[in-house]
Amino acid sequence: MSNVLCNPREYGFAADFAEPYFLFTDDVQFKAHADYRVAKAGDQVAALNLVWDLTVEFLIDTVRKLQPKVIYISPFAHETTGDNAITQVLAAICAEIVGGTVDNKIVQVTRIFHNGADQMERLITRAQFECEVLRGKNYVLIVDVVNMGSSLTNLADYIQK
Repeated sequence: MSNVLCNPREYGFAADFAEPYFLFTDDVQFKAHADYRVAKAGDQVAALNLVWDLTVEFLIDTVRKLQPKVIYISPFAHETTGDNAITQVLAAICAEIVGGTVDNKIVQVTRIFHNGADQMERLITRAQFECEVLRGKNYVLIVDVVNMGSSLTNLADYIQK
């Protein structure tokens, strides 16, 4: 039996969890951007162009509502075409706006192949993470696109544990 199946999520989002902030209700505009594919494949300049063109005003307005000195983190995603640079750029911009930091140490240690996966495959193959979580610190989880949110909730669960 897979270790992933033996390690189900223990925690949901915290009871005092604020409403999530999101810019789009679907990913059509995001994925239609000229730099989306290469940014998703790891090109940081393309990711910066995409984030700047589509989200910078939203990020400035939203991040200023958050506490300063938080730690921004995103589930590091290895895509079929390369390492997704979009979430890392989003986290870095958020941290820059309010003086927070970015956690690049907590990494996903399982390849879950969620791109193109159906709902059952996503439920069965849970993302697992490794590295030190700083106790008593506030983390803000950043993602570019949420389908089912399983990687995001698995990261939240890891941080809470």
